[in-house]
Amino acid sequence: MNMIERYFDLRQIYPDVKENVPFPVRVAELAEILCCSPRNVKHLLKKMETAGFIKWEPGKGRGNRSKLTFTLPLGTVVIYHFKDLLNKGKVDQGIQFIHRKGVPENIRKMCFNHLQSQYRSAASDTKKQQDLSKKLFQTFPVMRHLVRQIHDTSPWFISTRPAKASSFIWPNHGNQTDL
Repeated sequence: MNMIERYFDLRQIYPDVKENVPFPVRVAELAEILCCSPRNVKHLLKKMETAGFIKWEPGKGRGNRSKLTFTLPLGTVVIYHFKDLLNKGKVDQGIQFIHRKGVPENIRKMCFNHLQSQYRSAASDTKKQQDLSKKLFQTFPVMRHLVRQIHDTSPWFISTRPAKASSFIWPNHGNQTDL
């Protein structure tokens, strides 16, 4: 799990807490929620604070509660993480992430619209390439037909026997009398 997914888990545990409103929390509670040691919780909270997701004031002394403040809305973080996964080419992980329980429906729709717009632009680029390849391949049958009409209707006589119908490529023999 990365830091953004941990932030998502915290927001799921505290859904009623608004942004920029501090609330008391214990490191032991967070350790249970995030399934890690208290030392790792402190490390994660510092990383989230430097990234700008939260503000964290550690409690002074034993038994004093710390204060945690969410600074970013859940929707912003979900959209950011989804776009980041798409840019890295991890489409499956991105879709699994937005299908997690707790992702608001409007955020999910925004992510799907972004995904569709990316695939539409990719599909239009592919269609342009296919159009060019169609034009390119349409010239080859025409050229092949013209060559057949010109060469296949005229008999070739080498020595006294008629030669096989000409083709684009034929074997090259040393005396060049045999095709």
